Amino acid sequence: MPANPTAPAARLVVAAAGLMLATALIGGCSKKTAESSSTTTSTTTTSSAPAATPAVSAALAAAAGGPTTPITAAQMPAPKAGLWERVSTQDAEAPITDRKCVAGKPMDPMADGPPCKQVEYRRTATGGVVVDAACPNNGVTAKLHMTAEGDFNSAYVTESTMTMSMAGSPDNTMKNHSTYKYVGACPAG
Repeated sequence: MPANPTAPAARLVVAAAGLMLATALIGGCSKKTAESSSTTTSTTTTSSAPAATPAVSAALAAAAGGPTTPITAAQMPAPKAGLWERVSTQDAEAPITDRKCVAGKPMDPMADGPPCKQVEYRRTATGGVVVDAACPNNGVTAKLHMTAEGDFNSAYVTESTMTMSMAGSPDNTMKNHSTYKYVGACPAG
């Protein structure tokens, strides 16, 4: 039976969607080690996501177009260790609320996603970050643009856009808005 020539491209599209999901979960994307176990509990709600405050909106605007300084992945913000609650809206879907324990390590928006040949990390004038990545693989290119703003000790907000392009097909763009709130220490166990 001949191999399906579109299978690698389909796998990349699924992997790119996984990268978008990983970006949505950026607050808990620290790689698991013996010292950083994580627990996730998800529930779907139909209430609308909390509106960003004017200060957060201004900070996101600054992150999108304000001055930035190149940084390394190791210089990404490290949300406070403990239990975080995320309210996430993907495109026009209903918000999803979940909780995840994190180890207090730098965010890694590229964890759990496809390999990317080009990733740029930048710090904004307000202390937030901007991440841009291009991830070409098997004829599909996934491009990610993400901003994260907040104090990363009690709250922060991420905005991300991923566009997947493949010759002969229209671009597919997904947008995500997530708010994170520190809840407290992780449950025992």
